[in-house]
Amino acid sequence: MQLRFFILIAFSLSVFLSLFAKSSAPPLSYPFRDISQPVVKDYRFQQIIILSTNRVGSTLVYMIFQYLFEDTLKDHEAFGKKVVKCHVLDPSSLLLRQPRTYFVIPVRNPIDAFCSLLKAFGVFDEKGVLKLLNEFVDYHLEFKKTIDVLNKRRSIFLRYEEFNERFDVIFDTLKQRFDIEISAEEKEKINIFFSKDAVTGYAKDFNSFYERDSVIGVHGNHISPDRRTLEELLPERTVIEIYRKLIPILNMYGY
Repeated sequence: MQLRFFILIAFSLSVFLSLFAKSSAPPLSYPFRDISQPVVKDYRFQQIIILSTNRVGSTLVYMIFQYLFEDTLKDHEAFGKKVVKCHVLDPSSLLLRQPRTYFVIPVRNPIDAFCSLLKAFGVFDEKGVLKLLNEFVDYHLEFKKTIDVLNKRRSIFLRYEEFNERFDVIFDTLKQRFDIEISAEEKEKINIFFSKDAVTGYAKDFNSFYERDSVIGVHGNHISPDRRTLEELLPERTVIEIYRKLIPILNMYGY
């Protein structure tokens, strides 16, 4: 188990460590930073952890929860007290046992997530793709071990295919799980502040995927304009191997 957890750590770090190394200071141009926050002040949880693999819309979910439950006018050093985002969590972590800590787990069709990862890093040669594929599969299998030990009553799964284009899924979930009602006015603001066009604008000054904002987590090329599928990007034999390797991961998430 120790060895496989190190595989999980290694893959996550290989994808994300460089982002932290080149983090930018938080820009002051975000329109939502000029609004009195947090929007929601009365809630029964102590902490929300956005727990996910990569390229599944977790930053979008993180930004919305941040907007709702944290004060973005404060120094960014104070961020993460109410809402935390992470891609690796040991199944033995004490966080999993905190009674007032809730986990929000965004998931996405692994084929689309892997395709997005390839485009984000520009990996299209067969050797590089298959190496990343093996790491991707190992990462998800290790991630499942953490998911399996979560308290189901404190776990909320959100499907990227549902919330990516329709934030009402998130609003409905907050109402059902926490009896938190988001006003029509705030819903409209969220739809504007965190639309694809807006998020693309927040990242416009970052030159590459490796440059990242230290507060909201947006990085360069966060939303890729490249809409090509695996079939359009890679040779047929490589695509077949990807599909074959991802079968257990597809089953794991119910795709």
